[in-house]
Amino acid sequence: MKLERTSDLVDEVCFSRSPITVCRRHCVTESTTRRTVSLVCLPRHDPVARQLLAKYHSGQTLLTDLMMSSVQSSRLVTKEVEVADQCVSEY
Repeated sequence: MKLERTSDLVDEVCFSRSPITVCRRHCVTESTTRRTVSLVCLPRHDPVARQLLAKYHSGQTLLTDLMMSSVQSSRLVTKEVEVADQCVSEY
């Protein structure tokens, strides 16, 4: 299971500031819970956003990067999202 989540919006990409469960490829969500999460959002073309997305897609943890990041172009958002309670293999 992956503990960070990205939410690709029109002109920005958002990362959760605390761990949340997201099912990996070839897994499906068995059940979910709605949860309010705090997100750090960056312009999609910002170099830091691109670096964080690359780390996310390679399976690396982003929490330290997000805590230490003081990007001026970032904004904080609170959003209610569906969080996986349990993931099971598709096969």
